[in-house]
Amino acid sequence: MKQASIGQVVALVLWAAAIWASAAAPPASGAQDIACSTLETAVSQDPALENMSSAERSICQLQALNAAFGEDRRHALLFQSSGYLRDVGGAAGIKTSATVADAVTPSACGACHVDGAVLPDAHPPVEGMTMNGCRDCHVPGTPLALEGRLHLDHTHYLSGLECATCHGNAQAPEEPETGVCLDCHGPLEALGARSADASPTNPHSSPHGAPFAECSLCHLQHAPQENYCASCHNFKFTFP
Repeated sequence: MKQASIGQVVALVLWAAAIWASAAAPPASGAQDIACSTLETAVSQDPALENMSSAERSICQLQALNAAFGEDRRHALLFQSSGYLRDVGGAAGIKTSATVADAVTPSACGACHVDGAVLPDAHPPVEGMTMNGCRDCHVPGTPLALEGRLHLDHTHYLSGLECATCHGNAQAPEEPETGVCLDCHGPLEALGARSADASPTNPHSSPHGAPFAECSLCHLQHAPQENYCASCHNFKFTFP
């Protein structure tokens, strides 16, 4: 009996390897990805996760599976309850943390987060991640997207910028002038063109003139973003 069980295991491993090597088709409709226990715990802390599709849940498993298989692998394998193995990394254009440089260190986070951890207990470890690493799970356009959730200082730092890039060598940092923002994000006309389809109106093309085009009216650096337009209008925007 024991010998037969070992043979079955070997056969199963060889069968799975053959399927992977031959780039087998995805499992039949209805097959569900096995959910990570950490993800299920996170759902209870963030209701937005309940709306995640099976594919989005799969992406969120990439980091955990990378750790299990070794981060030197090009892609992470996703286990399906149907028994298939699927390599979705290349097809989805997903980068693993091993492909991302300029890591963020815990000491860098601790420079501001002196009170300790700010992420839920169920959150995967973020040591060594950059913004691209975060977006492996927090894919733009999905319920886990970071848009509207991170202060701009996080976005800039995780993208490789330092405080002095925007604030200079000021002893008491202040919100940078709009011209500093436009050095990277401008000109203002180009910003207006990129957000021309925004609803209910284009936030970068104000009819009120230059005083209402200051970036820091809405895009605060070290505080939650503010919908400045809503102080007078019934406008709702999601800020990066």
